Amino acid sequence: MRTWERHLASRKISYIAYTLIGLFVTLVVIKSIFTVLSNLSQLSDANRTQQIGVTLQRAPCATQGTMDDMVRCLLEGMPQKGALTGRMLTPNEKQTDEWKMLVGEMWKLSHSTATTMSSYSGRVESWNAQEAQQLCEQLNDRLSALLNEYRIEWLQWSDSAHGYCGIMQRNLTLGWPTLIVKTKMVDTWESYDRLLASDNAYLDVHLQIAHPITDGKVAQQGTSVLRESNVTKSLMIGGSTRSASEINSTCQPTNYETDVAHNTNNLFQHATIAIRYLYAELQKYDKLLCVQLHGMADTSCSNITVFMSNGYVDLPDQSAKPNQNLVLLRESILGLESKWNVTTPYINPCRLNGKSNVQGRVLNYNPEKPLNLSTVCSTQSQTVTGAFLHIEQKWQSVTRPELWSKALDLAFSKGMASSVSSAFNINYGLGILMTVIVLLFTNSAEFV
Repeated sequence: MRTWERHLASRKISYIAYTLIGLFVTLVVIKSIFTVLSNLSQLSDANRTQQIGVTLQRAPCATQGTMDDMVRCLLEGMPQKGALTGRMLTPNEKQTDEWKMLVGEMWKLSHSTATTMSSYSGRVESWNAQEAQQLCEQLNDRLSALLNEYRIEWLQWSDSAHGYCGIMQRNLTLGWPTLIVKTKMVDTWESYDRLLASDNAYLDVHLQIAHPITDGKVAQQGTSVLRESNVTKSLMIGGSTRSASEINSTCQPTNYETDVAHNTNNLFQHATIAIRYLYAELQKYDKLLCVQLHGMADTSCSNITVFMSNGYVDLPDQSAKPNQNLVLLRESILGLESKWNVTTPYINPCRLNGKSNVQGRVLNYNPEKPLNLSTVCSTQSQTVTGAFLHIEQKWQSVTRPELWSKALDLAFSKGMASSVSSAFNINYGLGILMTVIVLLFTNSAEFV
């Protein structure tokens, strides 16, 4: 064999050898890749199984039999005074963004209806609670960053004819808030007039409880008002007492960091921001009213039963248009309970005027301008929008939720106001008729 033939044969052998080695290495790499992918798939399946397990697990206070029991569960489970020895766990950016998204979706649910009505009978013919429940529970599919902290719950209780959707805490010890919205669902035997009153409110009332327990039974009061009033859309309850952590707030250092009315790095504040954004974007800001219920000591605001403010006291005239909601609600309360001293900063000054309240500052910010969050902690409101009411009240007011429900309806519900007026006129007319009948019979008896 010639030299060049031997060299060519050697090169062929080398080529074959290298090819075989390459194929072997390729097979090894492919096998390794399949092994890694298989492990990842198993891990993903395990994670999905874990996620499904977490999603299906009910929030502890969602299984209570009544609304009042639900609130009692929240209050008993939340961090009490001094319970948080270190700084409160604050939500990260992803959790905050997801929370705002959920608040927006809940708002949409509170403004949708699955009820059909009969035009000839004046009564609700069907109550499609299943559709509302499905819309509510589907929001669990949107949970990711907050999956371990919250669950979206459809809530129906024996003490309420409405259906509710709630962002409920899985872990009450975190001290994060609970948000509950009321859907436009009414009982089959609910009157058509009541439904109309609900649909024809002048504005939407969102209730806020910033200081549960610390301010007395304001959480219980807010729950009853949500249930009974026609104009209330939602209720948000802070997740701890204001002194659960006695570390100073980084926003307003003279207050505790768990005082959500004076701190910004919490979901209570971010829910308020989300609500403000929704109404501003829809150009319906005049339809928004957040009512924050507080309780005050007997020694505060001397001789005052209810002190109402809008977080801004520099308007020269109480009758100015931005004060309209303040004035209307005050007049409604006095119309129902004339013996109470219900006042405002324009009538009787009191230091509990809500000027430093950070939710009030957000809501009083001009809705046509981008919100400057960097100024909320340190700068008082420069304007008033009418979208925020700060209610300080004594014990006799806190324990009268039925009065507050009626007062809100009288002030802000077209249907209820006319219904109350009609009921008054009917009763007045019947009273006159009965008086005439009695007089006639009396006169007849004299002639016998």
